[in-house]
Amino acid sequence: MQVLVPDAPAAHDWWTLKLNIERLTKRSERIAAFRETVARYPDQPELLLSFGRELALANASGEARAIYRTLEGLTPDDVQLHIDLAILYLRWGTRAPVGPCLQQAWRLAVAQQADAATIAAIAFLAGVLWRLRDGDDTAALRVLHGLLPVTATPLIPLSDSLVRSIAHLDHPGQQLYLRLLHSLRGAPTPPSLDVIDRWRELSPLAPEAAWPNGPVPADSSVPT
Repeated sequence: MQVLVPDAPAAHDWWTLKLNIERLTKRSERIAAFRETVARYPDQPELLLSFGRELALANASGEARAIYRTLEGLTPDDVQLHIDLAILYLRWGTRAPVGPCLQQAWRLAVAQQADAATIAAIAFLAGVLWRLRDGDDTAALRVLHGLLPVTATPLIPLSDSLVRSIAHLDHPGQQLYLRLLHSLRGAPTPPSLDVIDRWRELSPLAPEAAWPNGPVPADSSVPT
């Protein structure tokens, strides 16, 4: 791993090392470099989060899960952590924990007055989950309708995993959610959502009105 300024002391702190690791072009090199750096700085949540993502995307699910368990102990109030977990549980084919992850992400987002991009990420994931369950994703879509466009969405680091999950939806669901994902990723020319009849027919709804019990209430088979 090469540092940008080898002789500068700041080039050897964990943040600079993380940035330089992310510049490496091969995932195997990034994982090896993260492994070495995490051994030196085992209690840096952002470093661990990046390492966990790399492991998950390399299909090293066991090690990735261990990293995320560590993070749950270190930063239980991190909204991004629970969004990541929701995405990864979908990737791993374990849907049962996805709802609780989104419920917790929503509770934290409300308490921390999170920005629109964070709420949109939660709504998008809730919609995908309801669709995978053959449930009603209308509430999630109406929330999204009122929030788009957004930038810097928390979905970006693991968006490739979401493409895999969306592939399990029916064809209309794939069309809609792939377009939504491109919009949420801040594509320079996002595909138009207005070509989809269902999207055009939706009216915006504030998250608090849509989710009085959260985006995926445990005691309901359909969204409120």
